[in-house]
Amino acid sequence: MLIKKKGGQALIGLVESVAEKNKLTPEIVANLLAQALKTAFLKEYPDNVVDVVVDLEKSRIEIWRELMVVTDEFYKTDGFEDAETLIPISKVNTLPKTSKNPSRPKIGDLVYKEVDMNQFDGKITTNIQIFFKKLTENEVSRVTCQKWIQYQGTVLEGTVEEILENKDDRSLKKIIVSMIAPDGSTAKGVITKADLVWFDVHGNRVYENLSLGQTYLFYIKEVSEINVHFPIILSRTDAEIVKYLMTKHISEISEGLVEIKGIARIAGQKSKVLVSSNSKNIDPVGCCIGPKGKRLKVISSELMNEKIDVILWSEDPVQNVINSFVTGKIIGYRLEPEPNTITLIATLDNLLACIGKRGTNTKLVYMLTNWKINMKTIQEAKDENIDYVSVDDSKFVGSNKISERIFKMHFKKSEDILNDYYSEDKSEKDGSKGKK
Repeated sequence: MLIKKKGGQALIGLVESVAEKNKLTPEIVANLLAQALKTAFLKEYPDNVVDVVVDLEKSRIEIWRELMVVTDEFYKTDGFEDAETLIPISKVNTLPKTSKNPSRPKIGDLVYKEVDMNQFDGKITTNIQIFFKKLTENEVSRVTCQKWIQYQGTVLEGTVEEILENKDDRSLKKIIVSMIAPDGSTAKGVITKADLVWFDVHGNRVYENLSLGQTYLFYIKEVSEINVHFPIILSRTDAEIVKYLMTKHISEISEGLVEIKGIARIAGQKSKVLVSSNSKNIDPVGCCIGPKGKRLKVISSELMNEKIDVILWSEDPVQNVINSFVTGKIIGYRLEPEPNTITLIATLDNLLACIGKRGTNTKLVYMLTNWKINMKTIQEAKDENIDYVSVDDSKFVGSNKISERIFKMHFKKSEDILNDYYSEDKSEKDGSKGKK
């Protein structure tokens, strides 16, 4: 069916605008439109067999209905009820001459008759629009996933494009982000409240504020066609963001002289990082901290002043556990019968520093080392008859100087720890201000 000039231009405009908006080729969009037309038609006429052609060059849409040639007698009697799929032999000569039809049709042949789309009712037209929209969304999702699956599990920059709120209480629903691939191409991702950094302010959760038009770092958590509208799922809380920033700001890491062996993160509060080096001439912890702690301060500032502990990695898992308590000194340990379970002994003055505010420190050590931690004071160990091995720095060759230096940098008296435990520090008060 040749569409009127205005209609043909509308068709070209529709296909081209949809193609440009969704970064698809016009040919793909034309094929999607053909599928939508066919699906909508068959929804109303399920017994039909049709062929749909969308010709962009000629501004033409054709829907061809398949008919079987039967005798006039059969058509008038048994075949009348199937008039949509049958045609009497006497009417065959009324069909248009087309390559689809045989030159001399006979009984039993299949022929094709063009459907007049101007006769479509509103229901079919509405269904065409619905199916076309759905097919386009599915295709965009498929193409996006095909390209972006390679970036799943990585950290990339993205610009906040839209902030959506719940209608009832205007709380944050989700944020739409234009993600930027290394080649400069973009695709829309989505992040929900659960994957934003939050801070504890006077017992309340305060989430970071991401501003429209601003660019931030995002971890690509998942790329899946199941999420049709936004197949790229994002996070701001993953430990990979810390690793990304350390690699960016610490040349020894980016050059491969220092290796990050593991990272544990409680976003908005603290991260712990295990590092090592194959060179005896390199202090991996010192490289990460930098002169007067400048390197860590730069990284921390990009994480909204999140605290970062850098720990020397060891092949000895017990040493890794003990060294991970950089803000509190461990004086002894006992390995428990359960796999990867250890009881650590600390002085009463150091116990709160070891545990951390709301158990943050012990949680992070568990996340970092995969060892379950039981904390006891010297007096508790004595009362419970716990035999423990004293932590002898000489046992952990090569780590004693660094461990002691870090301990001195972070050590606090018990009264200072109590003050920290029951009060909010400055970084948490400013936690609602988002930064890249």
